[in-house]
Amino acid sequence: MKKKPIYLYVLLVLSVIGTLLGVWSRFFSKFSEVDYTQIGFSKELSDQTNQFNKLYFEFLRNGMNMLIFFVMTALLIASIVFLVRKNLQMANISYIVYILISLLSQVYVYISSKGIVGKVFTSPENIATHSNSLLLGTVLGFIISLIYLSIVVFKLIQQQKEAEKAELAAKE
Repeated sequence: MKKKPIYLYVLLVLSVIGTLLGVWSRFFSKFSEVDYTQIGFSKELSDQTNQFNKLYFEFLRNGMNMLIFFVMTALLIASIVFLVRKNLQMANISYIVYILISLLSQVYVYISSKGIVGKVFTSPENIATHSNSLLLGTVLGFIISLIYLSIVVFKLIQQQKEAEKAELAAKE
């Protein structure tokens, strides 16, 4: 009996949850200003933070980000379809491409967001704080993506070796 690719089911479910959150944030959420002075921000910092949040909200909905989102969603759906049809190799490959595009997307968002930070905030401390927050989010996203990628690549190599062994055994 052939083992089920549980690793891929788990990774796909986690990715689908992330994609559903992306659908919600891109199509159903609305921007609203927050009064950050209630938590100790100065009026100027509160206004700058709201300005940053508004520009970031708009940035996530620009044409390039939407294109990336739809391509990634299509790759995720393709991975699921291949997995359901028991074409494990194509499911793995399409998921690897999904992860690689995710990594490129994270770099694009980080670089673009740093530009927004530099444009909105005036204080060097606030620029550094927001830049470091963006960097931390990007690094965490990268780590998670690289863990996913390493799992899938490891399993794909392992499956290739098993297939080669089975082929050699069938020839003998």
